[in-house]
Parts: sequence; C-alpha cells; structure tokens
Amino acid sequence: MNTLFKTVAAISTPHGTGGIAVVRISGDEALEVASRVFFPVSGMSITEAEGSRAYYGKIKYNGEVIDDGIATVFLSPRSFTGEDTVEISCHGGVLLTARVLEAVLSAGALPAPAGEFTRRAFLSGKLTLSEAEAVGERLYAKTDAQLRLSSPDAAGKLSAEVSEISARVMSLLSSLSAVIDYPDEELTVVGRDEAVSECEGIRGGISRLSASYKTGKALSCGVKTAIIGRPNAGKSTLFNLFTGEASAIVTDIAGTTRDVLTAEVTAHDVLLTISDTAGIRETDDLIESMGVERARREAGAAELILWVIDSASDEPLECEIPQTDAVTLAVINKTDAAGRETLEKIKNALAERSVDYVEASLLSGGGFEKIKDFIREKFTDGTLSVGRDAIISSARQASAANEALEYINSALTALGEGLPADIIVTELEGAYGALCQIDGREVTGDVVDEIFSKFCVGK
Repeated sequence: MNTLFKTVAAISTPHGTGGIAVVRISGDEALEVASRVFFPVSGMSITEAEGSRAYYGKIKYNGEVIDDGIATVFLSPRSFTGEDTVEISCHGGVLLTARVLEAVLSAGALPAPAGEFTRRAFLSGKLTLSEAEAVGERLYAKTDAQLRLSSPDAAGKLSAEVSEISARVMSLLSSLSAVIDYPDEELTVVGRDEAVSECEGIRGGISRLSASYKTGKALSCGVKTAIIGRPNAGKSTLFNLFTGEASAIVTDIAGTTRDVLTAEVTAHDVLLTISDTAGIRETDDLIESMGVERARREAGAAELILWVIDSASDEPLECEIPQTDAVTLAVINKTDAAGRETLEKIKNALAERSVDYVEASLLSGGGFEKIKDFIREKFTDGTLSVGRDAIISSARQASAANEALEYINSALTALGEGLPADIIVTELEGAYGALCQIDGREVTGDVVDEIFSKFCVGK
C-alpha cells in the first residue's frame, strides 16, 4: 500500500499489556481523523488544538465511549515526522489498544507500514538518512555501546562530518567548474598544487570515516566468533565465561559437546556472535563426527577464531586450524597444570605459525581479561571515542565512503598526470555523489525502502 503523504496511524508502543499504549496519527488530516475519535472533556474539538499541548478526553468507537485518555498534539513542522501529528494515549490493554487503532483507521487513517513515521521524518528533512538509521539501531540495541553509537549526538557527529567533507568537495568542484564553463571570464584559477593539497585533505577525512567502520561494525553488527580446539581443552569453559552462566555442559569427559552452541556476548563493548563447537579429532562415533564437521564449518565462516589449547595434554597442538583470513588467538589453557618446558614448546610452535596467544587457566577465569583485551585491540580503533567522533556503523555507509575514496584517489591521479580539468571535475562529482549517499541527500528509493523496512510498525 502506498501511504506516502496520506494520513497514517499505528500503535507506537510494544504489543502487550501495560499501563498505557500510544496510537500515533500523522499526516495532513491527522487532526480531523483524531477529532472523530477523541473528544476533549472541555467540549472543544481537536481540530482547534494548539501545538505541543496535551488534552484529556474520551475515546469513542462507533459512537460508544471505549476509554478515556490523553491526546498530545504536534503541529507541522514541530513534530517528529514534520507533519501534523496526534498521539492518543490510552490504557494499555491489548484488546483495548487494538480497538482504539480500529477507531482511528475507521475515521480515515491508513495503516502505517513498518518505519513509516521515521521515513516521513527523513523525507521532510527532520533527519538525515544516517540519523534515521541510528533511530532503528537504538530500537534494537542490545549493548550499552550500541546505545552510545546510535545516540542522537553520535548520529549528529557523523552527519556533521559528512556535511563538512561534502562542502569541501563542492567548493573545489565549483571553482574548477567555473573555470571550465567561463574560460573568458577573469576568474580566480585554482592552482594545481592547491587542488592537490585540498584533495589530499579531503581524502584524509574520507579515509578516517572509512576506517571507522572497523569499530562501528564490531560494536553494532558484531564479530562472528568460533571457539575451537581438541576435546576437553576448555572450550565450553571459555564459552561459559563469555555468557556469564553455565550455558554449555562442562565435564572431564572428552567429546561432551556434540553440536554448535551460539550466543551473543560482549568483550569490552565488542559484540560477538560466539559459537562453542565440538572438539576436533578423528572419531568413529557418527554423531560426534557430525559435530566435528560442524565445528570446522563454523571456523571456516568465522571472523575470529579462539583456539583453545590444553597445555596439560600429551598432544596440545594436534588440532586442524582452517586456512582462513580470520583473526586467530590461541588460548593456552590449563597453564597451572603444565610444565615450563611444555609451555615454552607450545609458545615457540605458535610463534613459528605467527599465531597470537595468551596464557590462561579458564576454570578459575585466569587470562579471560587478556582475551577480551586482545579482541578490543584487533576489532576497534582505540583512538576513536564513541559519541565524540564520527563513526560509520552500517555496511551501506561504509560502501558509500569507500566509493567516495576511490573517486578522490582518481582525482589525485588525474591531477598528478596533468589531465584536463574536466576529467578532475568528473571524479569530484562522483565523490560528492557518493558522500551524499551516506546521509541520504542522494540515494535511491529502493535503498530508502530497504532501510525503513527493518523498522518496527509504529516507528
């Protein structure tokens, strides 16, 4: 259903019983629709309401009073959507809330699709696309770091940084274009050295944005992580340390874990989708061999491999590590039960393979903080401060930043080779267009639809 610019409504509070629920109405006819459902006790009509005011009254459906509540009125452009908006707060029964929404829809509103209100805020210029994406990220935040990264201040930092870089590109673009378009006019010509210097400065800004995705991705999207190792090495113990509870069975019997256990956890704000896998070894047990195969597949798809080594065993390094681009950390476990000579032999063997390691005694939690420190160091930029610095957190934004970077590099190459100004202008136009995609100034309708389809109904 195409609801663009129509008056729409939806329940904007979570489904379930609660103290109150809110039905939001937005559009040019929001006040007229609300006036057919909500009747202030003062006797006035909601169509006469002042903006940013709340009114107590009765809620009616088919002429029957079904509840009493509060109607809060926001007049355009002073509303979240930028349109006239009425939010009716009623008692939060599931059936009652549904009836209030039915009343509003029967009064002339259309059902709002997922993310419709935020889409309208974007289309009316109340939010940039990056700020709108941050709203969605706040809705589904699972960690404090995700909340900080998606906060209005953090989203504003990104928009401001993109706007500043875009303005520099446009300034240089305008200067070069003017000289091309009006060669006979006495215009101030941008020197090639000056253009190179400005392009390099722009490249530095875009590069910082692009590099920030490493941190943004780790905090918002997470890092796919596989714990692997031989049976009884301590994999499930490490998994339980991350989850903070006895999620996986831990015994002295080798081969306890037969399937893949997965959980979302954090390591110093880095979100991990972490999997505990079956011990990797040769076995004739059909079920265990299926678990081993699954363990290998998990490791092959992981971005981070935590290889748990039983330093107290006779064959501590006998475990097949898949050849992947994943960051690998060897966790030398049970160091309290291993001899010094054995530990040195393990560490030397890992050094020969260029594998990072930490020493641990996982049953007592020893070495766990070092593991988390390693993850933070590898997957975040310690120079960035969430909420203070501009940080890209979505693959869409990162792709646009990388595209802009390619255009700027091409412009610098053209400048270095002394190519005509119109070629440089073409590259700068491409860079500007890519930057505009980050905050939505130049983005296709399909991209907008995809972003807002991930929102919940009522937001």
